[in-house]
Amino acid sequence: MKRRWRVVLLRSKGEILGEVEASDVAAAKAAAAVQFGLDEIQRTRIIVQEYGRATALSLQRTAPKPTRALRGGRGRWIVSRSERGD
Repeated sequence: MKRRWRVVLLRSKGEILGEVEASDVAAAKAAAAVQFGLDEIQRTRIIVQEYGRATALSLQRTAPKPTRALRGGRGRWIVSRSERGD
């Protein structure tokens, strides 16, 4: 059974190269090397991530609500000046 995989080249920041279809991780890495023309060094620096239900669900989540105040030391709350009215 073929599955879809995201291919990321690791650098200082990961660079998404694209997608490949393969049955397992090793086959996905081999297909990525051929499809994206990677040399020997780049082949050691790729990771593959399977697309699936968990990936689709994480994309649907909303961002967490921002906090209004942070808890400081000794139980005090740190509130920004704009919220205090200064």
